[in-house]
Amino acid sequence: MRRLVLGLLLALTVAAPASAIRWDPLPPRPGWILAPPPDLSAPAYILFDDQSDWVVVARNEDAQRAPASTTKIMTALVVADFAAFDEMVTISVTAPEAGESEIGIVSGEVITVADLLKALLVRSANDAAVALAEHVGGSVEGFSSLMNEKAAALGMTNSHFVNPHGLDEEGHYTSAADELIMSRALLDNPELASIVVLNGIDFPVAADGTQRGGPATNQLLEDYQGLLGIKTGYTLDASLVFAAAAEREGRRLFAVVMGSEGASGHFVDAEELLDFGFEKARIPTTVSTIDPNGPLAQAARGEALAWLGLSDLLVAPPIPPPIEVRVTRTPESPDWRQALGWVDRFWGALRAEMFADGA
Repeated sequence: MRRLVLGLLLALTVAAPASAIRWDPLPPRPGWILAPPPDLSAPAYILFDDQSDWVVVARNEDAQRAPASTTKIMTALVVADFAAFDEMVTISVTAPEAGESEIGIVSGEVITVADLLKALLVRSANDAAVALAEHVGGSVEGFSSLMNEKAAALGMTNSHFVNPHGLDEEGHYTSAADELIMSRALLDNPELASIVVLNGIDFPVAADGTQRGGPATNQLLEDYQGLLGIKTGYTLDASLVFAAAAEREGRRLFAVVMGSEGASGHFVDAEELLDFGFEKARIPTTVSTIDPNGPLAQAARGEALAWLGLSDLLVAPPIPPPIEVRVTRTPESPDWRQALGWVDRFWGALRAEMFADGA
């Protein structure tokens, strides 16, 4: 019976039109997309699958653009390289004068690096950015040099930093692809990764009793399943910018959008990209991992032959196992459900025969 079933499968394969069958090895970064990418307001973006090292979709990802407060990702990376989280930082006269978004630090007070990093990454505090830059680099200029050295070490080729907070300034730029690089580096640091996922922070109360702290600028932390952070940004030159990451069922995706428009446009764009990655972009999976000399290896090979013979599907060579199958329908292919039903019936018959033999 086993020989009969395998013979039928092989015969059907041979009978299939030769022009419709093509053996093709899987690409080094396998995957396929089942739908067109979403229409985003961001002129530059990138969606990346971390598990398979796969750029799922991208647009103008190498274009040099103003990064706004996503600059603070690099600021945090440099601080983590040179300062312990429990170090004490004495706030200078200049740090509280950074402008725009601030946490409200006061000249002369002493605050830990950890608290300043939380203010930097969660509340997007520019005054905290300057305080950390002065503590680590001696000055904003000295720290900016460290930022550029770090960028070069990470392989970022379209970035240059002149400040630690991201306020618009000539010569301060990065790209969506480079933001992806530094976002991945941040999540590789467990201490920083534990900060960017916070919904808000409590900051030490000021000497005059002023309460400081508040909710995260990243609104998707509460709204998007599996979100891991990372950082938002906005300036007039940059428009809305967002570097995000999310993880579901062990699959981690990064989405970077630059220049989004409209109310919460960066959140809308990032959410659509992540949804697209999780729901539409697929990675070929292993059909089975089996003993190449055992009976199940023959069964798996027979199943692959059936797919070839009946559906004219593009597959990876089924030998040796584990077998990875990548399928593409052709115009000559029979109805998918009909072919699947046929394979299921013969696969069931084959298994029944094998189990009957005690295999």
